Order: sequence, then structure tokens, then C-alpha cells
Amino acid sequence: METKFQTSFIPKKPLVSDQRIITNNGGTSILMVIASILFLISVAGAIFTVIWINVLNKDREGYTKGLADMESKFPIADIENLRKINAKIDLSKQLLKNHLAIEEIFSIVSQLTTEEVRFNSFSFSAPAKDTDGINITLSGVAKNYFAIAFQSDVFGSSDKYGSTKILKNPVVSGVNEQENGTISFGFSATLNPDDIRFQKLMKANTESSTASSTTP
Repeated sequence: METKFQTSFIPKKPLVSDQRIITNNGGTSILMVIASILFLISVAGAIFTVIWINVLNKDREGYTKGLADMESKFPIADIENLRKINAKIDLSKQLLKNHLAIEEIFSIVSQLTTEEVRFNSFSFSAPAKDTDGINITLSGVAKNYFAIAFQSDVFGSSDKYGSTKILKNPVVSGVNEQENGTISFGFSATLNPDDIRFQKLMKANTESSTASSTTP
């Protein structure tokens, strides 16, 4: 009698020894999206930069051409000559503004000299600064002491005797009696430079002439 063996078809070991399940990683997908966006932004920025540089270059070329056209209309040599002329005009204006009409001092002294006084020497010193006054020094002779005192009063209060130019800080010195009875003396004072500035005097004379011509 034959012995029968029953064969089983159920495998003792799994048919696949190592089976792995691969799943999608959601974090990796987000990183890819962000990287793609950044890449697109970089490309767009590079394109914009190139376009903007081209625009600036075109503007620069336009400005350069415009400047060249202006230079052709106004030659550099002519512009330089005009600049030098303008500098000379400005210098002339400054000199005219600061110029002192020294002869006006003689007019002031002559107007304020009394009948019994005679001056025989005169000197002055220009101010070192605009805030300084003009120093005036005179020497002369008077009929008597009273004439010297009266002359000092006239110089010290020149506005009371019809002069708009005021002599400040009047000082009488070196009073001596001469053999012929006259009195010699020295006199010093200061004058405001603005009172004898040439430009100011010219303006005043022009205004006075205009007023006289318009008066009926």
C-alpha cells in the first residue's frame, strides 16, 4: 500500500522577503514650490535690472546729446569770457560800494569852520574795519580862547549847525598863545565812513536832482 503525502501550497515564508511602502513627503513638495517661486523672482529681478540699465543708458545718451547741443549754441570760450566780465563787474560794484569820497571831508570841515578860526593843516586815516570811524586831525589858529571853545562846540554839535554829517569825539589839544596874540591849537575827531561813501552820495545827489526837476 502506497503512502500518500499531502502537499501544502501555503508558503512557509513570504514570497517577498522585504517589502517597503513608499509614501510621499508633503514637506519636500512645499520646499520645491518655495524654491520655484524664489527662482522666478530672481529671474524677474534680473530681467528688470537689465531693462532699467538700458533705460538709464538711453537717458544718459539723451542728456549727453542735449549738453552737446547746448555747448554748440554757447561756445565754452564765450561762456568763459562772460564769466570773467561778470567777475570784473562784481569787483567794480564792490569797489564802488566801499569807495570813500575824501573830498567830502573838506566840504564838511569848510562848512563847520567858524569865522574866527583858520586851519592850516589837515590829515586823516582811513578806517581799518567797517565799524571804525575815519580819524580826522586838524591844526590851526583862532582869534581868542572863546573862538576855540565855540569852534569845538560847532564840531561837536554839527547837526545843530546845518550839517547832516556829524563829527564824533571832538578833542581840542595843544592850545598855545602866539606872539601876535592869536591862539594855536589842534583838533581831532572821528567821522562815520557811511557819511562819505561815494555810492551813497551819488544816490542822494540823484534823488535831489530828481526832486528838483519834478518840483513846479
